[in-house]
Amino acid sequence: MNEASQNPSQEAAAGCLATALLGAGNLLLLGILSVFVWLKETPLFWRNAGGWPIWLRELVFYSFYPFLGLEFLLFFGFIWTGSKTDPAGDARGWRWGVALFFLLCLGGIVGYLVSNNIYNLLHGYPLHWHRKGAM
Repeated sequence: MNEASQNPSQEAAAGCLATALLGAGNLLLLGILSVFVWLKETPLFWRNAGGWPIWLRELVFYSFYPFLGLEFLLFFGFIWTGSKTDPAGDARGWRWGVALFFLLCLGGIVGYLVSNNIYNLLHGYPLHWHRKGAM
């Protein structure tokens, strides 16, 4: 047996630290994704007339979906470490509340991402088409 398995309080502290770091990573990445999805779905952002720098357009274009995948991994990691590090259930309530907040934010990002395409499919427009003055 190693030392960590002999001292459960060290395991709990390490688990709480991991959960806190995953929560902070989730929050940071959700903030970045919120800005990126707004930029991604704004037609003026992709035109040269909008005044947006090209490096920012390339950053959003190439990193949005990898960041979204990383957010899903961090979200499930947060849930997994939260469920493993608190077997007594002392802090389970606030962790599930935070997880629900993360899930609602993630659902809002994905919903905003696909809402225009769903509208276009239902009304016979091509995908990624934006109505004039819609955004």
